[in-house]
Amino acid sequence: MNVTSLFSFTGPAVKQLLGWKQGDEEEKWAEKAVEALVKKLKKKKGAMEELERALSSPGQPSNCVTIPRSLDGRLQVSHRKGLPHVIYCRVWRWPDLQSHHELKALECCEYPFGSKQKDVCINPYHYKRVDSPVLPPVLVPRNSEFNAKHTMLPRFRNPLQQNEPHMPQNATFPESFAQANTMPFPHSPGNSYPSSPGSGSSATFPHSPSSSEPGSPFQMPETPPPAYVPPEEQITQDCPQPMDTNLLAPPLPLESNNRADVQPVAYEEPKHWCSIVYYELNNRVGEAFQASSTSVLVDGFTDPSNNCNRFCLGLLSNVNRNSTIENTRRHIGKGVHLYYVGGEVYAECLSDSSIFVQSRNCNFHHGFHPTTVCKIPSGCSLKIFNNQEFAELLAQSVNHGFEAVYELTKMCTIRMSFVKMPHICHSTGRSGLSLLRFIHRRVSTGSHHPPRSHQSTITTTLGHSCQHGRRVSTAALSQQRQQHMRDLSGPEQRLLTKLYEGLVGGQRASLAESITLVETQHPRKKELAQVLLQRVLAQRTVQEGRNGGKPVAFRVGLSGPPGAGKSSFIEVVGKMLTGRGHKVSVLAVDPSSCTTGGSLMGDKTRMTELSRDMNAFIRPSPTSGTLGGVTRTTNEAIVLCEGAGYDIVLVETVGVGQSEFAVADMVDMFVLLIPPAGGDELQGIKRGIIERADLVVVTKSDGDLLVPARRIQTEYTSALKLLRRQSKSWNPKVVRASSHTGEGIPEVWAELESYRDAMLASGELQGRRRAQQKVWMWSLIQENVLRHFQNHPSVREALPHLEERVTNGAISPGLAADLLLKDFASPSS
Repeated sequence: MNVTSLFSFTGPAVKQLLGWKQGDEEEKWAEKAVEALVKKLKKKKGAMEELERALSSPGQPSNCVTIPRSLDGRLQVSHRKGLPHVIYCRVWRWPDLQSHHELKALECCEYPFGSKQKDVCINPYHYKRVDSPVLPPVLVPRNSEFNAKHTMLPRFRNPLQQNEPHMPQNATFPESFAQANTMPFPHSPGNSYPSSPGSGSSATFPHSPSSSEPGSPFQMPETPPPAYVPPEEQITQDCPQPMDTNLLAPPLPLESNNRADVQPVAYEEPKHWCSIVYYELNNRVGEAFQASSTSVLVDGFTDPSNNCNRFCLGLLSNVNRNSTIENTRRHIGKGVHLYYVGGEVYAECLSDSSIFVQSRNCNFHHGFHPTTVCKIPSGCSLKIFNNQEFAELLAQSVNHGFEAVYELTKMCTIRMSFVKMPHICHSTGRSGLSLLRFIHRRVSTGSHHPPRSHQSTITTTLGHSCQHGRRVSTAALSQQRQQHMRDLSGPEQRLLTKLYEGLVGGQRASLAESITLVETQHPRKKELAQVLLQRVLAQRTVQEGRNGGKPVAFRVGLSGPPGAGKSSFIEVVGKMLTGRGHKVSVLAVDPSSCTTGGSLMGDKTRMTELSRDMNAFIRPSPTSGTLGGVTRTTNEAIVLCEGAGYDIVLVETVGVGQSEFAVADMVDMFVLLIPPAGGDELQGIKRGIIERADLVVVTKSDGDLLVPARRIQTEYTSALKLLRRQSKSWNPKVVRASSHTGEGIPEVWAELESYRDAMLASGELQGRRRAQQKVWMWSLIQENVLRHFQNHPSVREALPHLEERVTNGAISPGLAADLLLKDFASPSS
């Protein structure tokens, strides 16, 4: 008994199924595959018995044995991924199975892999193995196009000077091609050309016309060989001038041996050497641009000036129109210059900012990892594709079968980004020399880690951002980050990196976890939260610098008395905004119990439709004793939502009274919602929350309340004229809206947009943001000072005695407070 069998924990069901395994290779991998299958089949009644019946009685009718289909259709077994039906056909029938192209489902199979159903059949006896399609030899250029002696294929060279065989070493063809009336290829260098069936001396190869038809298994690939220049001599008059791509092919059987029916196929350069496709937020924008000229410009402008060699991205329709997309399009600028010279493709960065390229061909040439992203600074160029190297790789891969050749198609897709690549997904390209796909994503500064040699350069580039007319020092920002990260342990740094990368990547789970970290009262976690906020604020500074110092998100605070319909109003407005391409985050504040401190968190349950929208994020939070209708960490939550890419942030307060308007110091625009019949005209004249409102919305303006809503609108319009204006660019207005019928909702949002445009144009919005930063800082100072005061040793020692004297009436509360402050400020303490 060996050690492996002694410590084997394989179940009886797995052992029984392994009894029908074919072949002796990969025992451990097969055991893992069967074990994973057993776990899935045990959840379905009768599935195990049906599989055992099929394996024990091959050739007999059996039912489908299905497992759920994964998102990408593949199954992972011991760090290896593959299609499930291929895996289990390899285990129980064909150990040498290589690809799903070799399998074909039987007609009796109800859940074949190719049907794209939710379940896939893995019964190995519901599939049959088909022979690989007969393919013609792959023609590979064997010499560099820069060598004048080797520019032509053997067909056009002097036979006396030919020393290498005319068939490429990688070319193979079935034995069925060798007919009795077809002479085999000679092996002697002296006789270097095969003969056609009709003539023993002609150098012309017969070729079946059907081999080039669409859909034929003999169809030649569309990828052209490198550019060539025909020599002026050594070409006889009876030879065709264009290069024949089929000259190196083996003789194919013809129905007739008459040479008059044989027509050589001339090689023609393709009309387009590459296709350029533009993506934004994983969505394709516009049609593909076919590059017919060897020099192509891709820029962000809108006027191509009738130049067929320019791809103007500014002309493309923007289905995901929001401020982030528009700002990033402006970031493209002069773009990139692509040119194809001598079988090589170069990319030159013409933009003021760097571009980022992922080219597997370029990475192979330099010995990098295939997924490495290279940075091209402004004014520099990089060779991103070499046709000769690709041809050599193709020649080496042909002998290894279809899968090896198919893997090379990934080299024909080159991905570029005008901003730092946070993530690059793999997609299949089309045939051709190179398919250039321009991936355009949200600006991100930390979700992707480039090689170390690029990291400092990128950090320097993104660090020089303009804010309020002053340039931020990269060294100062770096020193601040190092100061924050100095005392963090390894797990803490990994946690913050995970949260930050998920946050800037737009993951709602990471955003929710980050807000939870900010809301915690744990001292150490509060320090981690400040480090995370510092990174997000640095990213926001960069984005605003690229936006000309203007904010990239719009903050709106909504407040009103209990029962005013705030949640219903927010849901209707949020659905309208997400339908227009915006990303909306809602920070709902729920009241906490004054006795237990608990909160129902019921605001999110009122927004059922909006909570299911993938472009919306709703976060309810308790007040936890904080006054003003907001929470202690509402400012921090707003910053995190903006860092996650939400361009509209709505803050819903609890039901407030006349003097609770703290949210007005956190948002760009303060909207007051009031129900009909909310009091007489005198309510609108009272100072307080109405005085801070930028827009008043009379809700529930429908049905029987329509007449009272009109009366309230008129009264408040007259009353607001008596209040002092807060802004020189905006006069507060009163509008009506109904969340039930949707009437007035578009008009409300139009007023919000008018306010934003007016405040941005005058610069008041930026000034308001700066003033709010100071208010935020002083609120944190007050909170921290109070916490330090309560935890001070001298204060904690004197507090019980002073509280007792205040209770007994020996001293006044004011005197007790002065004594505690003196103890707190005493140098000896």
